[in-house]
Amino acid sequence: MVDPANIVERVPYVRSSTGVAGLDHVLGGGLATGYVVMIAGPPGAHKSTICTQAASSIQELGTHFGDGVAYGSAEEDDEAVIETAQRVAKANFKIALSTSVQEMIRSLDSTGAVVWVVDSLMAITSDDLKNEPGSPSQVSACATLLYQRAHATGPYKGRSKRSILIIAHGTKAGDLAGPMKALHAVDGCLLMEHVDPIGDASAKRAPWSVAPDQTRPTGFVSARVYRKMRKASNKRVSYFSVQPEYLDNELTELNPVGGRLDRVEGPTPAAHQVKVRDEELNQSR
Repeated sequence: MVDPANIVERVPYVRSSTGVAGLDHVLGGGLATGYVVMIAGPPGAHKSTICTQAASSIQELGTHFGDGVAYGSAEEDDEAVIETAQRVAKANFKIALSTSVQEMIRSLDSTGAVVWVVDSLMAITSDDLKNEPGSPSQVSACATLLYQRAHATGPYKGRSKRSILIIAHGTKAGDLAGPMKALHAVDGCLLMEHVDPIGDASAKRAPWSVAPDQTRPTGFVSARVYRKMRKASNKRVSYFSVQPEYLDNELTELNPVGGRLDRVEGPTPAAHQVKVRDEELNQSR
């Protein structure tokens, strides 16, 4: 007979929707509290765009476990962030500007927001190091501090947890050597790339290929798990269509990263908090 004292209760891993179905799909159902996800890729792969859409949806729909979203920018001023948001978003969220990771954490903390976007890992530095932004030591140190803040450990022990999306830039050729220095300090890493449809892009289950030239916008981007995604499948991928108006850099109210294509089978965003059981985790147990 099993001693009841030795029975461990299995608590389902609960996620909440980002409001972007394709992103939810790759994340295994959405964001979890105290979860750090790095979104990496070459320039122009719409990393900031999809994060801005998610921030707006979470802020507008209240689909996370708390109130508020904040956007930390180390590369652009608030006007540039707002301009991007106006193209894709309807809701307002708070913006913090800093190139110091310690100062950015303090600024984002002061907003009370539970979901943070940090743009980008290659532009922030730790006050404890003198290396240039983007160097291996800076990337690792900054990612570690953000991970500790999200999980409320280390110097941030005792604080409430945060969910953080970290944007990390690769080279135009798609090299991710820099961002990969932070792989140890994140719960998951997504790779966004320009992709080309093989044949009819509208056909169900149409095959796709990574564009050979990652400097050329193709009108489609993919998001897939890159090596690591804790408590979720590592084989998920989503494909997004990019609206022509956005490729032409014209202001538009249309979402530049469009709705999911037929290949994507993620949860549908809803105007209320969405809690998703990770069935794959349960099956693995």
